[in-house]
Amino acid sequence: MKALYYDSERCVACRNCEVACAMVWKHADTVYQALTAPILPRTRIFLIKEDTANTVLSCRHCEVPPCKEACPTDAIEKLEDGTVVIDDGICIGCRSCTVACPLGVIESDERGQIMIKCDLCKNVGGPACVTACPTNALVYGEFSQIIRERRGKA
Repeated sequence: MKALYYDSERCVACRNCEVACAMVWKHADTVYQALTAPILPRTRIFLIKEDTANTVLSCRHCEVPPCKEACPTDAIEKLEDGTVVIDDGICIGCRSCTVACPLGVIESDERGQIMIKCDLCKNVGGPACVTACPTNALVYGEFSQIIRERRGKA
């Protein structure tokens, strides 16, 4: 199963992951374009800075997603590759998924009409946050392989 892996020891809290995410979702070519848009972009990844360590919150694409179970319109789907996505053509913005999400990473869009969450940048070929991370604190791939590599057993 593929997963987004975060290594807090490598993170330098540069927030490149958040900027890359915002640019993808705002369909902007530059940071300036994203930040000067009429409506500021919403990210689907959140860096939380603490005194002793940093952490990144993003959808974990749960094996059995509680958000999917809570959705009254079946707008949330788990794809074959394990990615959990929201169909914005079906979503009614009721926020049932937000209440059900144990991580609190599902929010309403900029206009408050539909719900949004990380979809691993399906429409741009993979997570932009991973590509933007200068220290490889974020990695996307087969979870078991990533763990073996990080433990030095690859």
